[in-house]
Amino acid sequence: MSYAIVGAGGFLGVGKHDIAIPASQLKQQDGKFVLPGASKEAIKALPKFEYARKK
Repeated sequence: MSYAIVGAGGFLGVGKHDIAIPASQLKQQDGKFVLPGASKEAIKALPKFEYARKK
């Protein structure tokens, strides 16, 4: 796995966008994956990830 695609921001799905986080930056802690040192604001500010569209 190279990247984890994660939903960021929004409330009840409104305003949410997907972001790509390199898997090497994620750590497993107490059965959850965490991004050490990242705040909610920093994650929300990451560029939007969009899946490639088939033509």
